[in-house]
Amino acid sequence: MGTFDVPTVATPAGLPRRFGAYFFDSVIITLAVAAVFYTLLGFDNALAQFLQAVPDDPDAQIRFLAERSLIRNIAMFLYLAYATVAEASPLEGTIGKWLLSIRVVDLDGRRIDLRRSFLRNSGKLISLLSIIGPLFALRSPIRQTWHDKWAGTRVIHTHVP
Repeated sequence: MGTFDVPTVATPAGLPRRFGAYFFDSVIITLAVAAVFYTLLGFDNALAQFLQAVPDDPDAQIRFLAERSLIRNIAMFLYLAYATVAEASPLEGTIGKWLLSIRVVDLDGRRIDLRRSFLRNSGKLISLLSIIGPLFALRSPIRQTWHDKWAGTRVIHTHVP
């Protein structure tokens, strides 16, 4: 059996491990996007004006909130693109998943293709925002969230030698 072969009975990855990987990846990407905005695109000025503004200064508040939302939206888009490519790669997951010894496979334990990964990650928005998606995994014997069910995928724990 090779390093990335799935054993006959794969251990489903638990939600804490999955959320940990998501948190790690999304924080790193968000910090990178925020650093670009802060150093190159003037977010430092928006932040300073917001922190020094009189509480009733709507211009400073609006500028800060608009730029913060833009950072969040760009980071989310980059995360979804990154996760889509990473989960279809030979790594079978993001760096966060790799660090926590989990990976995304199809129901037969094989690596997923880019189309299936795109479906999984597109559905992740609905699944996570509804909060019911991850809770769905608690009732699933293989811990499938909604987005895993839709894409025909599962996340497994890989025991690293």
